[in-house]
Amino acid sequence: MWRAFRQKRGSLFIGRRIEQAIGNLMATYLSSKGAKDVKAQSFMPHEDQPQEMSLEEYMMQAYGGE
Repeated sequence: MWRAFRQKRGSLFIGRRIEQAIGNLMATYLSSKGAKDVKAQSFMPHEDQPQEMSLEEYMMQAYGGE
């Protein structure tokens, strides 16, 4: 039960939560000022950055394959 909660909601570490909140706040602020393609993760230095992948790579990762 606890593991499922952490996988869905993330870590309960307060420092990480603050970093996420500030990242979301900065992204929202810059978007309201007219910036394009602002991502909150750009302001979260301790978060893993998502890797770019093609549709085929995503489908293989999500659904497996031979």
